[in-house]
Amino acid sequence: MVWLPWQWLHSSSLRLRLLTRATVALALIFTLAAGSLYLIMRASLLTEFDAALMTQASALASLTEQDTEKFKMEVEPGELPEFAAGRRSNYFQLWTSEGQSLFKSVSLAKFDLKFPIGVTDRPSHRFVRLPDGKEGREIAFTFKPRFEDEKYKLKGVPQRMVLLAVTKPTHDFADTLERLAWALLIVSVAAIVASVGIMGLVIQRGLQPLRSLAGSIERVGADDLSERIRLDEAPQELTPVVQRLNDLLTRLDSALTREKSFTADVAHELRTPLAGLETVLEVCASRRREPAAYESVIGKCLRLTQGMHAMVNNLLLLARADAKQLSLQTEPVNLGNFMRECWIAFEPCVAQRKLNVEWKLEVSGDVLLDREKMRIVLNNLFDNAVTYTEEGGRMSIAATTGADRTTLIFTNSGSRISTENAAKLFDRFWRGDEARSDIGVHCGLGLSLCRKMVEALGGTIIADSRDGIFAVTVSLPTMNAK
Repeated sequence: MVWLPWQWLHSSSLRLRLLTRATVALALIFTLAAGSLYLIMRASLLTEFDAALMTQASALASLTEQDTEKFKMEVEPGELPEFAAGRRSNYFQLWTSEGQSLFKSVSLAKFDLKFPIGVTDRPSHRFVRLPDGKEGREIAFTFKPRFEDEKYKLKGVPQRMVLLAVTKPTHDFADTLERLAWALLIVSVAAIVASVGIMGLVIQRGLQPLRSLAGSIERVGADDLSERIRLDEAPQELTPVVQRLNDLLTRLDSALTREKSFTADVAHELRTPLAGLETVLEVCASRRREPAAYESVIGKCLRLTQGMHAMVNNLLLLARADAKQLSLQTEPVNLGNFMRECWIAFEPCVAQRKLNVEWKLEVSGDVLLDREKMRIVLNNLFDNAVTYTEEGGRMSIAATTGADRTTLIFTNSGSRISTENAAKLFDRFWRGDEARSDIGVHCGLGLSLCRKMVEALGGTIIADSRDGIFAVTVSLPTMNAK
C-alpha cells in the first residue's frame, strides 16, 4: 500500500504522524531559511555587480571632456580592453541630452544601446537585453563633462549635459546564483533527511513511556482490577491520562464487585423462598391430609410465590432504570389527595400496631407527576415507615410545594439504623435487619428502587437516622400544571 503525504498526516500511527508533521514543519523551515539566504546573497551579489558597473561608468565619465561645443574622450574607445569585441564584452554609449550619439564601445559595432528615458544625475540600474540577445545589467546617469581647457569656462561657454549608459552581461552573475541555489537545495535536502532520521530515533525514545504505560495496563488482570498504574512512572504529559485510567479502573472494580455481590444476593434471596416452598410441599406430600390442610399449604406457597414475584418485578424495574429505559408519563395530580390515596392500603396495619401518624401537607393546586413512578416511591416509603416503627410509635408525613421544588419528608421512631449506615440503605439488598424476612417485600430493594424512580423524576432522595428517628427526604422539581 502506497501512503500519500496527506494520508501520513492522518495516519493512525502516532509515531508516523509525529514524524510526518515534524518533517513537513522542518521542510517549511529549511525552505524559508534557504529562500531567505538566497535572496540575501542575491542582493549582496547584485550590489557588488552594480558597484563594479558604477566604477566603470565613473571612469568613462572622467575620460569625457567638452571642447567648446564638441565632446571628446581622452582615450579612444578602441583602447579600452573591457569594452573590446568579444563574448564577455561590456558596452557603453554616450549621448547628448537631445539623444544624439557621441561615443560608443567597439563591442557595439554597428548596434546602439537603447537610449534611456527619464535618467537623471542619480545613477539608475536596470536589467536589459544586450545587442547580442543575452541578459545584461545597465547603469545610466547624466553628467556635465569637464572643459578641456579652463579658458572656455572663463569665456562663459555653457557646460552641456551628457547621458552615459554602461551595460555588462549577467551570465556570470546568473551562474553564481544558480550554483548558490543548487548548493542551498542540496544542503537543505540533506539536512531534512538527516533531521528526519534523528527525529525518528528521538520520537521512538520519546514514545517509550507510552509502551511502558501499555505494559502496565496489560498487567491489570481481567478478574482482579485492584491494581493501579503508578503515577510516578508516567511523564507529566501522561499524568492526566493515567489518572483517568485509574479512575476508570476504580469504577470498573466497583462495578465488578457490585455485580458479584448482586449475583450472590439474588441467589440468596431466591434460595430462601424456594427452600421454604420445597419444604412445605415435601411436608404436604409426606402423607394424606384433610382438604383444610391442603388449603393452608396452598396459601403458604402462594405467599412465597407472590414474594418472589414482587422481588423479580423490583429487579426488572431496577434493570430498566439502569438502562435508562424509564419514560415519564406526567399528568396533573393533586399531591395531597394522591398521597392519601396511596396511604389507604396501610391504614389497617397502622391501626393494628396502634401507630400515631401526623400529617403536615402544605400543598396547593395540582402538580405534574408520573403517577406510577410516584406511587412506587410512596408505597415503599409508607411500607418501610409502617413496618419499622415500633408498636405504638410515631410517624410524620410532611409535604411542601414551593416555587421550584416539592419536598416530601417521612419520619418514624424506633430506628435502629446508625447515622453511618443510613446512606447504605439505598444499596441493593442492604438492610438494617439481617433476618431477611418477608421475601420480596423487605428484601433490600425498596429504597434502591425509590432512588431510581426519584432520579428518573429529576429529584433527589436522602436518608438520615439520629436518636432513634429515621427520616427520608425527597426533593422533586415542581412542575405546575396549567
